[in-house]
Amino acid sequence: MRNALRDCQKRTERLSVHVRGFANCQDISSASSIEEAPDQNGSSATRFPRRDLLRSAWMAAKIYLQEREDGLKLTHQRMALDSKHFLPIDVVSVDETGNFWHTLPVLQPEGDANSYRMLKSFHQFKQRYCVKNIPCLIRGLEQSHFMEISSQWRKSFMKVDNSQHIQVEMNPEVSHDDTSSVCTSNAAISASAQTIVNTEWFSNFVGDDSLVPVRINDNQPGCGNNLNDDGRAQECQTVEMTLSEWIEECRKHEEQFHSSRQGGEGKPGDDIGYLKDWHLVNFLSQTNKPLPSWPLYSTPSFFQRDLLNDFLRRYSDGGDYQFVYWGPRGSTTTLHSDVLHSFSWSYNVVGMKKWTFHIPESPHFKDSGVDGPHDSNQFEVIQNAGEAIFIPATWKHEVINLVETISINHNWITSANLDLSWQCLLTEISSIEIELESWGHIPDVDFAARENMLRGCVGLDVSSFFFMVLLELIRLTLSFYGEDFDESVVKELDGSDDCLLDSAYSIFRLRNMLCIIMNKSNKIMDGGDCSVHLEKRLACILESQELGLEALSCASNIVRMTDWLEP
Repeated sequence: MRNALRDCQKRTERLSVHVRGFANCQDISSASSIEEAPDQNGSSATRFPRRDLLRSAWMAAKIYLQEREDGLKLTHQRMALDSKHFLPIDVVSVDETGNFWHTLPVLQPEGDANSYRMLKSFHQFKQRYCVKNIPCLIRGLEQSHFMEISSQWRKSFMKVDNSQHIQVEMNPEVSHDDTSSVCTSNAAISASAQTIVNTEWFSNFVGDDSLVPVRINDNQPGCGNNLNDDGRAQECQTVEMTLSEWIEECRKHEEQFHSSRQGGEGKPGDDIGYLKDWHLVNFLSQTNKPLPSWPLYSTPSFFQRDLLNDFLRRYSDGGDYQFVYWGPRGSTTTLHSDVLHSFSWSYNVVGMKKWTFHIPESPHFKDSGVDGPHDSNQFEVIQNAGEAIFIPATWKHEVINLVETISINHNWITSANLDLSWQCLLTEISSIEIELESWGHIPDVDFAARENMLRGCVGLDVSSFFFMVLLELIRLTLSFYGEDFDESVVKELDGSDDCLLDSAYSIFRLRNMLCIIMNKSNKIMDGGDCSVHLEKRLACILESQELGLEALSCASNIVRMTDWLEP
C-alpha cells in the first residue's frame, strides 16, 4: 500500500499545480462541449466540460438510488406482460467495432429492421444497465474482442448469428432435468451443440500436469444451497487435480450422459465437479510457453473503467477477479450474489448455460403502480456460445451448464456500484467484530488482523478500498487537465457530450464515496457505536501512523481541490 500512497501524493502534487494555474478560469460557459483553458505554461492543454454538462452529471450522481429503483420497476413491468416467451431484459447487439450497440426485439421481430433502436455508445450502455443495475444479454462481441480465444478453444469453430432471436419461459417450477419449457431458436441450439472444447489447446499451452481448482458438486448437502440474510453462500469444497485428470473427468461424464440416453439436461450426479475461479490468464502470463496469440481476448468497452482489477494488479500480489469457468453438462452454481456486491460479466466461449435471475426486492415497489399477472420474482435466460451476459450487483442468480461449457468471467467495480461494495465491506466488518468478540483474544487495537480477516472474506480491505477510490478520483480529475491519457481516457474525453458526462458522473460518485469513507461517524452496525476507524486501519497497513495521516491528508486535499466542479 505504500506504493499506492506514493502514487497518490505525486499525482496530488501535479493536480495542485493545475488547480492553482486554473484559479482564474472559473467561468466555463462556452457553447462548445469542451472549454480549453491555458495551463501554467500558457498553452491550451486543459480541457473541461462546460458548466451545463457538469451540472447534468452532478444531478445524475445525486439520484443514483432512484435510477436503481427505475431499473427494478422496468423489470417488473416487463415481467407483468402476459406473454409466455417474453424476455424481461434487453438483448443487445454490438456492431463490428465492439463500441456501438442497439437493442433487439425481445420477441420474434415483425417487419423489417426499422423496429430496432438507433446505435448507442458504450457510455450510454453504462447509464442504461450499470447505473440502473439491470441485466442484459449481449451479442456480437466475438468478432471484436473474443475471436482469438473462440477460434482456439473451440474444436468446431462456428460464428453465432446475432439476428437469431431467443425465447425464455418464466417458470419457477422448472427442474434441472427438464428442458421442455426452455425455448431457444434451433439455430442457437445447433450453434452451441457444435462448439466443442478443444482440449488439445489446453494440454499444449497450459500443460497436462498443471493443477486446477475443481469445486465439488454444488448440489451436495451443505454446499452453497443455503444463503444467509446477506445473500452469502456457504463455501464449497475445492480439490486440486491435474488438467489431464480434469479433461478425463469431463470426457467420462459426457460418455455416461450419452450412454444413459436421459436426454435434456440430464440429472446432475454427486460426482460432477466444476472448474471455477481459475486464474488462467494470470497463469499463462507467467509461463514461458509461446502462445498462438496474446492477449487471448480484450475486455469489451462496456465493462472497462474497472477499479477493482486495475487496482489489484498494480498494488497487490497479482490477485484479480478475472476467471475461467469450465463445467461439464449438468454442473451448477447454486443461488448466490456476487462477491463484494460487484458487477460481473460472463462470455460463453464454448457451450450453453441457463441462468435463473431473482429480482431484488424493492421497498418502494408496492407503491410503484405496476400490476400484472406474474406471481414470480424470477426468470430464466439461455446463454449460447458467443454471447455475453451482464449480471448486476446484488442480483441473486443460479446457473446450470446445459452442455459442456467454458466461459470467461470478470467481477468488477465502477463508480456506479461503489456504494454497494462499501455496504458489503461494512457488513463483513460487522460479522468480523461479532466473531472476534466471541473469541475474546484479539486486541481492540489490532486493526492489521481485522484487515487481514476482511481480505480473507471478500478479497479486499478498507485500506485498499480507500486507495482504490482515491487513485481513480485523482486520475479522472487529472485527465481533465490533459494528463494520464492512457487509451481508455482518450476515448472518454473524445469531446462528445456523453463521454464527458460519463467522466464527470464518475468523478462526482467517487468524490461522494471518498467523503463517506472518511466520515469518522461511520458506523458498521445499525444503532452501534463501533466506527470503521479508517485512520487506525491505514496506520496498520502502512506500518506507520504518520503515513496513515498523510494518506488522509492527501484525500482531504483532493476533496477540496474538486470542490469547484460542483455547481
